[in-house]
Amino acid sequence: MTPYSENGHGSLASADDETLRMRPATRTLPADAPDLDLPDGGALVKMEIDGRPILDLLSFAHSLLTSMDENAYFPDPMPAQDVFAQTLEETKASTMRVMALRSELAAAVSTRDMVIDRLTQQIRQRGNYVQMRSCGIAHRIFSAGMDVRRDRRPVPDLAAPEGLRADLGETVGLMCLTWYKVKNAKAYLMEYGPVNGPMIQRPVTGLRKLVLNDLELGVPYQFRICAIGGPRGHGDWSPWVVRGAA
Repeated sequence: MTPYSENGHGSLASADDETLRMRPATRTLPADAPDLDLPDGGALVKMEIDGRPILDLLSFAHSLLTSMDENAYFPDPMPAQDVFAQTLEETKASTMRVMALRSELAAAVSTRDMVIDRLTQQIRQRGNYVQMRSCGIAHRIFSAGMDVRRDRRPVPDLAAPEGLRADLGETVGLMCLTWYKVKNAKAYLMEYGPVNGPMIQRPVTGLRKLVLNDLELGVPYQFRICAIGGPRGHGDWSPWVVRGAA
């Protein structure tokens, strides 16, 4: 006997009225369902649970739980309803936890990848800095924790940077230095200080721009710059540019 409502696919004449009143049909066959008018003893349970997506499996298990509740055909289900319900709830909770952890993991992986990108960029910057300040001397590079290799390409001398400008910024005491690009330069070295005073050297990587905000007001400063690289470690210096901080 089948507890399904056949919905136009024959009748349930084999089930007595008292049984139907005890357990009204809760599942309705879809209109495109195959013909289930099978002889008694000729039907088998169709499971197909192996490899089923977990959410689909949970939905299927919930359907099994509700369909078996007070089902007159199956008064003593195995496993018992409370045992089955408990396992279902534990599976739901575990699944939700795994989904939450996967979301956390995805966020953690994304954060890690961004940090790795930043670290990689900073390692490159560190390598450029060591190359610049070492002047291509092997033991200096090695002392900085860097490996040393021989540059087998012929490297021409680097030209002195052109177009060095020292412009006052919008903030008091701010000076913005810019210059033109030098071909094959790996970085730049800016030298500056008060006229007739001690000089400061500052490496510049990345953009061809250096902003200074620690200059003393009213004091004339001189600036020059050279490109880092080439067979000598750096190219020629640019002419001095003098500008007073204001």
